Amino acid sequence: MMGKIDILIPEHGGKIGTVVVESLRRHGLMVEQIDDRNVLNDEPGFLRLLRASLESYSPSMILPIFRSETVARHRSELPEGVILPVADADVMRLLDDKVSASDICRSLGIPQPHLYADNEFDAITDYPVVFKRNHGLSGSGVYFPKDRIALDNLVASTKGRPHLVMDFIEGDDVCVDAIRWDGYFHAECYKVLLPKGKGISLVRQTVCAPSLVSHVRTILDACDYKGVCGVDFRIDDKTGEAFFLECNPRFSGGINTQIAAGFDIPFILWQLANCQSPAPVTFIPNLIDSDQDRGV
Repeated sequence: MMGKIDILIPEHGGKIGTVVVESLRRHGLMVEQIDDRNVLNDEPGFLRLLRASLESYSPSMILPIFRSETVARHRSELPEGVILPVADADVMRLLDDKVSASDICRSLGIPQPHLYADNEFDAITDYPVVFKRNHGLSGSGVYFPKDRIALDNLVASTKGRPHLVMDFIEGDDVCVDAIRWDGYFHAECYKVLLPKGKGISLVRQTVCAPSLVSHVRTILDACDYKGVCGVDFRIDDKTGEAFFLECNPRFSGGINTQIAAGFDIPFILWQLANCQSPAPVTFIPNLIDSDQDRGV
């Protein structure tokens, strides 16, 4: 037994995990992080590692980075009194699945790029379009077919599994990071400056986008979501209209930018889960932040 700690991060978590750990430790919290890279595709192995770590560290809280849904499915197996500040597994699956998240936004009247059913491809007049598998992290499962043949091949590769085909919108990506917990809601936004392609962005600028924050609150309220969530939008270069892209029911890739600008998401979540009242957020707009500048 290594002794009781405040928070256990049950995975490596990459750059995001590093930022979360540093944030919490700055506030004097005892945080330990376990390395799950040897069991990335082995859920039973991960659960064995988690159980052993719980016995060793006896944490007050478990705070997943990417494995929130997995841990939430096994919430009842956690030691009594251990806090898990994430939504129910079913709710996370609904938002994490690109198809079901799109359906939710359609029902709420939140604008999206035009969607095509598989029998409507003859109506596509402008390529590339966007093809999305229903699951994928950091841009995996997202493709930009440049012609009908490439699109048909992608659809065939799904073998009937859920997917989305939509118009490609030229413009900037804006991410809204939100915390919803009981009666508390707060969200802030950043614009992705670089790169335009797949993966976790490197350069971001904090922005004020109250209409997007309102959309995010509508989505999370509709699902009675609890915890941290990032929601991505595309802003059309020509019209300025915002289109919903996807939900990420976890910490986003821009968490270090949010913290630098005054929205300390991990610590606020810890406070809320421990029945404390966070101080009002004083957010810095137009902050330019780079992972590389921070050595992350």
